[in-house]
Amino acid sequence: MNNRKTEILDWLYSLHRFGIQPGLERISNVLAKLGNPEKSLKAIHIAGTNGKGSTAVTISSILMEAGYTVGLYTSPHLVDFNERIQINGKLISDEKLVDIAEEMIPVQEETGATFFEFTTALAFKYFADEKVDFAVIEAGMGGKNDATNVLNPILSVITQISMEHTDYLGDTLEKIAEDKAGIIKENGKTLISDSTTELKDYFRKEGLLKNNIVKFLDEFFTIRSVEKDKREYNKISYGPVNGLHNLYFKTKWNSTHQYKNILAGIAAIKMLSNELKISENLIHKGTKLITRNFSFNGRFQILRKKPLRILDVAHNPDAFIALKKNLQRNYKSNEFTLVIALMDDKDIDAITSTMANIFLKIIVTKPKIDRAAKPERIRDSFIKNGEKSEIILTNSIQECIELTMADENPILFAGSFYLIGEVLKNLNPQ
Repeated sequence: MNNRKTEILDWLYSLHRFGIQPGLERISNVLAKLGNPEKSLKAIHIAGTNGKGSTAVTISSILMEAGYTVGLYTSPHLVDFNERIQINGKLISDEKLVDIAEEMIPVQEETGATFFEFTTALAFKYFADEKVDFAVIEAGMGGKNDATNVLNPILSVITQISMEHTDYLGDTLEKIAEDKAGIIKENGKTLISDSTTELKDYFRKEGLLKNNIVKFLDEFFTIRSVEKDKREYNKISYGPVNGLHNLYFKTKWNSTHQYKNILAGIAAIKMLSNELKISENLIHKGTKLITRNFSFNGRFQILRKKPLRILDVAHNPDAFIALKKNLQRNYKSNEFTLVIALMDDKDIDAITSTMANIFLKIIVTKPKIDRAAKPERIRDSFIKNGEKSEIILTNSIQECIELTMADENPILFAGSFYLIGEVLKNLNPQ
């Protein structure tokens, strides 16, 4: 990392001192001072609790294979800040990042923009400057008051919704859905991949109020079968809910919830059929090449096969339920060591309840971030939920890596983006 980038990132991370401040006033002021770059973007805006990133990279990969220039904005990053901002799979260069950030520093000082607001505005400016054909934008938290919600997208997508960030979004599923529904815009189109019946009724009403065409993934497509081919791709057969003909896509992703996220990406492309003419062959190619086209790690990622090392950024109860199902469908979980770290604001008891008594042993650790839960708290939660296997505490990821280095048993690392980022830095330095 060059010195200019180091200085800029140090300054940028210092903006965390402003905390999380939901609302669109500051980001609107920042963008106005930059000439409103967001207004030039053909944006696909994605909100939800789980599956945002996977759906975003699916859409981006299909558009890229169809010959379009695609900006992709996601968060957080795992190893390199530049992962957040990509065009056709190429991370923003250090030089571009520094140049735009330096230009924007006076704007931040005038407006008091937070870390996420500044980063979002920087991405919008970069995509506008580079004249991308489409910008696929992942919301940070919620929808209504998220900095990304200044967009007027050609399509909104809402993925699975579950309990998270309750201090900001509300303490019931309905309140959280109401916040996410803030990205449903007047006279637009929206795809919903959450299948909760009560929430569907709410989204339908919201669509009617805003003259927005709302469609639901489970009324669009259904998965019919899954099989492996000789090159270790998973071949997923799917088709229209009320149709007989079969289509398929291939992916190296190895989990059923990811198949649903890919299907949501395909459905999003179909909802834009008036704007896009993309063949089934290009859709197939785009889904097959997701992991080659875009930097997107930590989703049941097999980092090493011998000894087996799996990384997953699951960080809330629903994500851990999906992770557990996927692990036990493919492996014997009682042969694994679980390495886990969680943020202090997560529902730790719900997570440990899901993961208790299925592993050979558990190692609890702590990333280098103030929000991380103390290992003792996570251990006590496992014990409260009846954990019988050995629980080892470590105070750093580095200590944890050293502890597991000689372990020939398979290991699953899970619990937060911060944990997986530090593991990748240590185990996969390139």
